Amino acid sequence: MTKEKLIECNRVSSEILQLENLISSCKEQKTEWIEFTFGNGSNRVNVCNDENIIKKVRDLIILENELKLDRLKNEFYKI
Repeated sequence: MTKEKLIECNRVSSEILQLENLISSCKEQKTEWIEFTFGNGSNRVNVCNDENIIKKVRDLIILENELKLDRLKNEFYKI
């Protein structure tokens, strides 16, 4: 394995781990509202507290992150 491939494998592996953690958190975390924030948490604004909308947002986040995770895993195995 070349140095470049090793660096690429490490990058993709790190992204896979981050996505797996995000997906796990999204599935397990109880959510009562959604906030948008800027930078270090300043200018925090509650943008949603509707259960149905939150469920749809959660489902979308999980779906899109799982699709991205699949792509990254495929990329990792091709390296």
